[in-house]
Formats: sequence, C-alpha cells, structure tokens
Amino acid sequence: MKQKKVEKKKDEWTKIGVVGVDSGQLMICDPGYIDGHWTEEEFTGGGKAKNPLSYNGICQPLLKKSATQVNFPMGHAGLAVAFSSGLGDGLYDVFAKYEELDGWGRRIVEVKIVLLTDEHLDICNQVLMGAPRK
Repeated sequence: MKQKKVEKKKDEWTKIGVVGVDSGQLMICDPGYIDGHWTEEEFTGGGKAKNPLSYNGICQPLLKKSATQVNFPMGHAGLAVAFSSGLGDGLYDVFAKYEELDGWGRRIVEVKIVLLTDEHLDICNQVLMGAPRK
C-alpha cells in the first residue's frame, strides 16, 4: 500500500492559556516524569543542590545562566528544560500554532510563551524612570 504524504494545510496561533510564575522561572516537562524523578529539596540560595532533580536543583544553574537542560538520572537529555521568565514573576500568555495535517487532523506543531513584549518594557521603563503611565 502506498503511503500518503503528510502535508500541512493551514497554520494559526491561538492563545491556549496563561502560566503563572512565582519563582522567576519556568520549566517544560512531561508531567508523567514528575512523580518518578523529582524529589523535594528546599532552595538554599546558592551552592550545590543535593539532588539535581528538585526545585533547588533547577534553581541553582539558573542563578548563573538564563536556561538549563535538565537530564534524566542516567545523564541523557530530555527530562526538562528550565529557564528564567522575562522580568520575573507574573502571568505569561501561552500560544499554540495549529496546523491541519492530512491523515492526522488539526495538531499542535509549536508552542510559545510570551515573556516580554514592547508594552511590558515600556511599562517597566516608566516605573523605573518615575514617569506616569500612559
């Protein structure tokens, strides 16, 4: 039987929700990995985490850089990706790009989280400069 080629028909970005941030960071992870791999460890504010697969283990590298790959316990990549969130805490819009794929239907092909916009930066600059908001 001849295989049908998968073709994209149409694309669009749709807001699918918001994500709240209270620690200045976000993480992308398959929820199925959380119970089996994560341990509880309080944030120490510096130094080395006892377990890299903990809240403290995620925070420590983000004190030095804006993003980090989180590896599985055996050392290979793919457990999660963690990163600093824009200018810190808040609610961030999440969008999905949908495409119609022959034989598969409408599928999410990309996800983006909008962490900073020109409007956010304008407001921050006005607050820092003591200027009234427009």
